[in-house]
Amino acid sequence: MNFVQSTSIKPKANFMALIYGPTGIGKTTLALSAPSPALLDFDNGVTRVDAAFTPNALVAQISAWEGYNTMVTELAKLPSETLIIDTASKMVEMIQFYVMNSDAYPYAKKGLKKPSVQAWGDIKQEFVGVGYRV
Repeated sequence: MNFVQSTSIKPKANFMALIYGPTGIGKTTLALSAPSPALLDFDNGVTRVDAAFTPNALVAQISAWEGYNTMVTELAKLPSETLIIDTASKMVEMIQFYVMNSDAYPYAKKGLKKPSVQAWGDIKQEFVGVGYRV
C-alpha cells in the first residue's frame, strides 16, 4: 500500500450525486450547499427551504415541460457551478404529460392516455434532450 500526502490528491472536475430520502429530511437544503448552485425546481420544493440556505442560489421553478429547453439555454449563460434537479421523478412526470398531450407527438391525436412502449422511447428522447418536433 502506498501512502500519499492529501495535498497531492487532485479532486475530480465533475461530480454527480443522487440524494434520496423521505420528504422534509433536508435533501434540497443539502444540495443547495454545493458551490454556486442552480436549482431546477420541478416540485416547488424550494419553498420549503429556509431562505438563509439559498442566498447565492439561482432558482428556476418549472411548472411545465414546455419552454424547458429555452430555460436551460439561458441557465447555461449564468455563473453556476452546480446543477440541482429537484425532483427527477416530477421532471419525468412533466415529460410524460408533455409527450402524451403535445401536438409534437402523435399520442394525443390517437387518444392514448397511458404511454406505450414507443411513447416511453419518446419520453426517454425528451429526457436526454433530443426529442423531435413537428
